[in-house]
Amino acid sequence: MQDDALPATDTPREALSFSANLRLPNGTPKQEIDARVNSMLDELGLQKCADVLIGNELIKGISGGERKRTSVGVELITHPSIVFLDEPTSGLDSFAAYNCIQTISDIAHSGSGVLCTVHQPSSEIFDLFDWVILLSHGRIVYSGPVSKCGEYFASKGYPCPVNYNVADHIMFIVQKLSLEEADKAGLYMSKTEVLAEQKQHQEKVRRNSFKGGEKSLAPAGASFFKQLALLSSREFRSIRRNKIALVARFGITAFISLLFGLIFYGAGNEDDTIPKNLSAHFGALSFGAISAMFGAAQPALLNFPAERPIFLREYSVGTYDVLPYFLSKTVMELPVTFANNCVQWVIVYFMVQLQVRLLVCQLCLNFT
Repeated sequence: MQDDALPATDTPREALSFSANLRLPNGTPKQEIDARVNSMLDELGLQKCADVLIGNELIKGISGGERKRTSVGVELITHPSIVFLDEPTSGLDSFAAYNCIQTISDIAHSGSGVLCTVHQPSSEIFDLFDWVILLSHGRIVYSGPVSKCGEYFASKGYPCPVNYNVADHIMFIVQKLSLEEADKAGLYMSKTEVLAEQKQHQEKVRRNSFKGGEKSLAPAGASFFKQLALLSSREFRSIRRNKIALVARFGITAFISLLFGLIFYGAGNEDDTIPKNLSAHFGALSFGAISAMFGAAQPALLNFPAERPIFLREYSVGTYDVLPYFLSKTVMELPVTFANNCVQWVIVYFMVQLQVRLLVCQLCLNFT
């Protein structure tokens, strides 16, 4: 994807390992998975930051370029049959972009088909591609080998000047000319020309494909319990490592509980035969229960929109199913929610001076 949807509290090594464990065929040895992860980290130049948190706007982590390469590596770790990439070099410097495309090229030559969109590639990157399709106004300007691209535009009266990047030159020409001007100049290829070029390229692919490369492995879905175990482990790491969110969550609960305690101070130790005291006592219990309910629901409501792109990306490629994903979040969230509510009711219990036993009060209101 164009946007890097990755868990902020994971490291590049953990992100690659997570994808490999769930998407490689069942029974793949752990040694092979680790070797594949280390190889991908080397190829993408991520060894130096392999054990650094990916991070986000609130959590300090790796750079944007390293995050982009990690995102690409997560998809390439399984050596899929076909890869679609939307601007894989965006946000990368020229050298990092070259390494990224070189890795993608190696994957392609090992038996995978790769289709990606690239804007303003450098000369070195442009030369790595086998086939280029240039589109303008929904029509094909050129479809053929990269090596013949300059010759094609020269034949149309637009030769590439010496020391110019061919990719920049053809992009400039296409964007400068209007649809009518380009059509008049004969820049658009006919269907016959496109098919002829494709036929030649297909013959070349048949001769050169799968020469000594690593065989593409078709992903095989992991079992339900393996998905649940790995998702729960990742969720636990997220809760444990995101200390800012954890402290803020308990801090806000404690602050709101103190406010409730001050408002209803001593209401539980008054004579409830007096309507005014009964109303205050009932109000303290009602507001406490409502606060506990929203305190449990709010983290999920706030976190899920941020995690939604990650879920959509991983679910769309078959990394895991819906049930283990939500079940793992529920299992990991229950202890934290229970502890959070305990903090609330310990404060409220003593300030409001409730008469029921503390443990009974906590259990009843938590499960309610």
